[in-house]
Amino acid sequence: MGTDIHAFIETDTTGEFSTTGSIFSLTLDAFILDRDYDVFDTLAGAREHQMRDCDRDAGRLPLIPPRGIPSPRSLSVSRSFLYLVGDPVGASRPSNEAFWPRHRCVDPIEADKWRTTNPDCVSATVEQWFNGEHVWDAVSPLGLICPTWLTATEFDQSLNHRSIQLHDLPVSYRILRKSLEMLEGELGANCVRLVLWFDY
Repeated sequence: MGTDIHAFIETDTTGEFSTTGSIFSLTLDAFILDRDYDVFDTLAGAREHQMRDCDRDAGRLPLIPPRGIPSPRSLSVSRSFLYLVGDPVGASRPSNEAFWPRHRCVDPIEADKWRTTNPDCVSATVEQWFNGEHVWDAVSPLGLICPTWLTATEFDQSLNHRSIQLHDLPVSYRILRKSLEMLEGELGANCVRLVLWFDY
């Protein structure tokens, strides 16, 4: 067991990231990135978040504190980070699995337990904008921490803040950064962001 990172690149051709239907993820699932706890701390303080206050090291705090899961966000990010609150087999769940899979629903009683027993639980909404329109209540499960988003420039600034060189990191990080660069070249810097969180 250990901590792993979940990273998605989102785009919005309007550059506003304000309408659910215009925000898309480059991938259906998260990028597979190597475990590097120094990078995890640099991007969002993932390791520090799990330590007791007396054991935290101010030198490992991220340059940009975690911002939380963005809202609105792409459907791929929502499906990976959240569970819809509704009976997985009843009428209170989405009827179209093209929108939301049944196994990513949680009944309201269990969702309330997550909220009251898990200090890292995020309560959010998910806007259904195709195959019907609806705004769903949603929660994050136990074990997901430090959700945030960064621009490519902020990603670079965060690494530089800790004197971490991109060329020294595993190739998976260089692929991620190159993807951000190429999308910014096509769409513009304000139309691309990196959304990430960690599990333990």
